[in-house]
Amino acid sequence: MLKSRRALRSGVFVAALLANLAVVPSALGMIHFTLGGSMSRNNIPYQTYLSRAGSASVAMDLGEYFRVSYSHRQEFSNTAGYRALESQPGYYGEYLSATRVISNSVDFNVILFAGDLFIPYLSAGAVVKAYYSDISSVEGSETSSFTLPASPNLGGGIGIRLDRNFSLKLSYTVSPGLKQEPGGTRKEILDSYAQMGVTYQM
Repeated sequence: MLKSRRALRSGVFVAALLANLAVVPSALGMIHFTLGGSMSRNNIPYQTYLSRAGSASVAMDLGEYFRVSYSHRQEFSNTAGYRALESQPGYYGEYLSATRVISNSVDFNVILFAGDLFIPYLSAGAVVKAYYSDISSVEGSETSSFTLPASPNLGGGIGIRLDRNFSLKLSYTVSPGLKQEPGGTRKEILDSYAQMGVTYQM
């Protein structure tokens, strides 16, 4: 009899717990996965330019209008062609340039309007970026790499609902970067990134 009462009480407790969880708004704790990518190939005089980029992010709702996210992005660019030789003025030589940029960011997002179709938002956070570059030509080769410490990452975007689980995401972010100039001089500059991706929420 005692065991059956304990089992009954346990059953009532579990049922009550499940009932309480059932009334929690579905927006709380919802997880969003976003994938995006791009590729382009352009031919200009003396050069062929190939660019590829891909990103993945996961975000979690903190209520109806706030969201925290983590994003990983990689960009690859290759340039092949001919350029003027410094050692032989008037002559051109083949060269190949390969660049890779890796960035990881954590952002806090504020949803401006949670509509049935459009969901505009603003974001702010921190990003760490690493740059890798390889240049080879008939005059020699050069390899360089450097990493920027955590710096501000600001942006915004809009989500467009496609159905209950999928949406189209358009985003734009800016963050500090560095520009290498002849003579080894580095100049601070703003990097920007625009992306279109597909988000799945669960």
